[in-house]
Amino acid sequence: MGMEELKQELEQSHAEFYQLLMELEQSHAQLEQMQMEFEESELLRKKMEIDLEQMKYHLEHTQGELAQTKSALHQTEGELDRYKYREAIASQIISEKEKEYKQLVWDAWSAYRSGNINQMVDCLQRSLKCTSLSRTKTVSNWVKSWREFSQQKGERFEVRRLDGYQEWKQLLRRMTVVKSGGNISPA
Repeated sequence: MGMEELKQELEQSHAEFYQLLMELEQSHAQLEQMQMEFEESELLRKKMEIDLEQMKYHLEHTQGELAQTKSALHQTEGELDRYKYREAIASQIISEKEKEYKQLVWDAWSAYRSGNINQMVDCLQRSLKCTSLSRTKTVSNWVKSWREFSQQKGERFEVRRLDGYQEWKQLLRRMTVVKSGGNISPA
């Protein structure tokens, strides 16, 4: 092998080395680019997580506000219904005691619909002082009235559901033991 050939081979090796170096630098630049893109995507992912948490919090907050609004609307609707009923019985030609009795029976039904069983029982107990009906007829009147109130609301009233409440059963038991003057004796 002559000097010329050796020189050419050396130059070719040098060119190949240079080419390899260029490829290596290009790979390094690509790697750095990928690293930057990865870091950007990580930042984006973290931002999305924070945004998601904020959306979740906002949704829960909105749901809470919605539930409060719904509750307030339900309460306002109940108050309006009570006012309408009060107006309806005010025009009836009946005694003040009978009007009070009817209002208490309505209030008891409203409490029952809201799940406030203690208030229901309290209204029914108070209604006993305002009626001259026998205890049996009074219970029958409560059920009949509640059916009518429910129908007006497009609902179905099932008296059997009342039997599931201990407070209702206790009220019926107490109604069988009456003091003089028509008051319910304490349990």
